[in-house]
Amino acid sequence: MTEPQVPAYLRVAGKIREDIESGKHPEGEKLPSLEALAKEHGVNRGVAERAVNQLRIEGLLVVRQGSGAVVRRYERIPRT
Repeated sequence: MTEPQVPAYLRVAGKIREDIESGKHPEGEKLPSLEALAKEHGVNRGVAERAVNQLRIEGLLVVRQGSGAVVRRYERIPRT
């Protein structure tokens, strides 16, 4: 039996999330452009856009049209 593949946008979102959690992208920092994120992660612009939107839905990013995506305040919630 084969494992189901994780969609590319979720893989990219996971990598960006790890960067936020590790402090690589601190609160208030503007993320690179969608084009730069796509190139960095080896995906197309649409995949990068879906990844950023996923993180916006999760509350990790604030996205303003024309201004890009900015990291929101991040507080790690301990798992019980």
